[in-house]
Amino acid sequence: MDVPPSWSAPSAVERALMVVSRLSTDSRPDSVVFTPSWNPTTGTSCLTVFTEGMLPAPVEDPVFHGYSLGWYARSWSADSPPFLVVNPGRPCEAFFPATPAHWARHAFRARGS
Repeated sequence: MDVPPSWSAPSAVERALMVVSRLSTDSRPDSVVFTPSWNPTTGTSCLTVFTEGMLPAPVEDPVFHGYSLGWYARSWSADSPPFLVVNPGRPCEAFFPATPAHWARHAFRARGS
């Protein structure tokens, strides 16, 4: 999948909020588990995150945990989903390749801007 040129790096996102089940949060409050979901656009599992202005209406479950993109980059592993989906279903949705090699490239681009 090609990434649109205007979204060549996720560096514009300061904090991304990950969807987490309430049960997972309550049972393991000191750990964070990536919970990928299937995305038909990429045809792969993806980690879904939202920017603060795009969060869905609050409900009891799920909850959201916010982290910097640096945290995601440091936490990503070869077993993590191949794409990060930002604001799915919104007009500003974006798909970022998110392998460790891509995270290194995103970091390099962010330093240059």
